[in-house]
Amino acid sequence: MNALDATVAEASLLTTKLRSLGVEERVTAANVCGTSHIVYVLAGTAKASSISPIVPDLASALAVHRKSVVQMRLRTQPSMALEVNHSAPKPLSWRNCTMGARPGQMTMGRSYDGPVPSDYRTSFARHPHILIVGQTGSGKSNLLVGALLTLAWNSAPEKCRWHMIDLKNEDLQPLAKLPHVASFATGQTAARESVRRFAALLRSRTENRPGEHPSAAAPRHVLIIDELAHLDDVDDLEEILSMGRSKFLNILAATQTPTQRLIGAKQNYALRMCGAVVDAQTAALATGRRGSGAESLPRPGQFLAVGATTERLTTYHWPALAVGAMVKAICSRWGELPPGAAVRHEDAQPWDAEGAQRDVQQDAEDDSAAQQCSTVQWPIRERPLDAAEVAEVRRMKMDGWTQNEITILVYGAKNTNRNRLIKMALEGDAE
Repeated sequence: MNALDATVAEASLLTTKLRSLGVEERVTAANVCGTSHIVYVLAGTAKASSISPIVPDLASALAVHRKSVVQMRLRTQPSMALEVNHSAPKPLSWRNCTMGARPGQMTMGRSYDGPVPSDYRTSFARHPHILIVGQTGSGKSNLLVGALLTLAWNSAPEKCRWHMIDLKNEDLQPLAKLPHVASFATGQTAARESVRRFAALLRSRTENRPGEHPSAAAPRHVLIIDELAHLDDVDDLEEILSMGRSKFLNILAATQTPTQRLIGAKQNYALRMCGAVVDAQTAALATGRRGSGAESLPRPGQFLAVGATTERLTTYHWPALAVGAMVKAICSRWGELPPGAAVRHEDAQPWDAEGAQRDVQQDAEDDSAAQQCSTVQWPIRERPLDAAEVAEVRRMKMDGWTQNEITILVYGAKNTNRNRLIKMALEGDAE
């Protein structure tokens, strides 16, 4: 049975099951969202309150039909629909992520909710503070890393400074070499000191410019935290969340276990990215609204983007090799990290506001290579490289890239012909 016939059969089965349960709803359309999920659109007179209790029965019937596990949730916007995981799911490859965007933007995932699939992008100007929630295996860390990679690609380091806290000491480690990183903390003592110094920066900007917004030339500073739950007793976070947005000071945090104290006021996080969570109560806390169905999202890589509206996203999958290649590409694009520019600290250090400003100015001076950065956009389709692309890959080779790493960045993946084309370019035989 081909994919179209399989979808039609499932739509018919769901309509039959609905009627057998006494609900006068029927499936009128099916939207196949890549290899992520399928949305079966319902039409009829029933209300969500009458369909919600029978969702487990519908999921069980479909699971018997598929002979595999089915995750199902009821959607009420933009129309009533049943959303189920794809019968043959595949990760959404990082190679399909559109890196090019406006400065300051980051890509959170792929949305299939509109008439045409499109990347969902945001920025700290649009959503000053962003929270990512999901249980183990939801793809939370993958989403965080992917968002940061796209932000780094589109943001000059002197305009966007990162203060990273990696309390799990694993997922953010590959990003520590990026030129945007002003400090990188692991361990409780260092993490709390990072938050304290970030709050001191907030107070200095507030005291220096009472009632005024910082100059457009002032760099944006982002406090990046994974795992937020380990800092739930740090009072400075609430102050940063409530006052930081107008001072170009933002928070991007991830957690497995949201609590009311951790999240604070509903308006604190303008965007909440919620993946699979343990139950409906946790889903309501994480999204700030009831009936989101986040507890029924498939894992990994399926999220709800909850802001002024709610969109359903599939995140891009960033394997370790791709992350390493992108970090090198970003460093090549903006210039290498100046020695000593990022402070990797385990011990508490006093906050030096004037010194921090000097560091920012020094970063801008040392980052003169960004003025000459390549305009080549990767990945490209499988073809011989043109002159500009040949010059770029040869420079990458001189910077220490391996041929395999170059091939993956240029084409998105390796095969025999792509390896041959890269070898030709490096050896001087490309057209």
